[in-house]
Amino acid sequence: MPDSIILAKYTISLISVVNNTNESQTWTYTISKTNNPNPEIKQLLFVLCADPSPLVLACTGPATVSVDTGKPGFSSLPPIIKWINLNNENVTGTYSFTLKGCYEKTQIPIIVKTDHFHTGTITGPSCKKFMKKNSTDDKDTTEHDVKIKAPFMSTRGIRIFD
Repeated sequence: MPDSIILAKYTISLISVVNNTNESQTWTYTISKTNNPNPEIKQLLFVLCADPSPLVLACTGPATVSVDTGKPGFSSLPPIIKWINLNNENVTGTYSFTLKGCYEKTQIPIIVKTDHFHTGTITGPSCKKFMKKNSTDDKDTTEHDVKIKAPFMSTRGIRIFD
């Protein structure tokens, strides 16, 4: 999976994915530019999974950020993390977002908006959550694996047994 992409002379790179102790996950990217691209960047957008849609807990970066979760009645639209008011003076830096839950890696759409939209894909969070590693083995377990292996409380508060 590409952990880096160049769009409109801006290089976006995934630098880390951290599974936090509070059952959240932080994805961190850097952006650099080649010379002074013209037209210059205006927005940077990451398009997340639509079903199930992850809950975005926090975002950081050198510009104004918003999370667009679509319009009422259009629940199938994916959330979009959008940094706006970017330009060649403030674009270089670190951008991160934190999601509730931990997700497997996959390719997600990324968009650099200048006077045009430049699109590609980069490694980001998938629709599939996973749990922390089991103490008995070294493989990550998915929610499906957990349902098969042990009694636990589901996310809806229903006790599940083998």
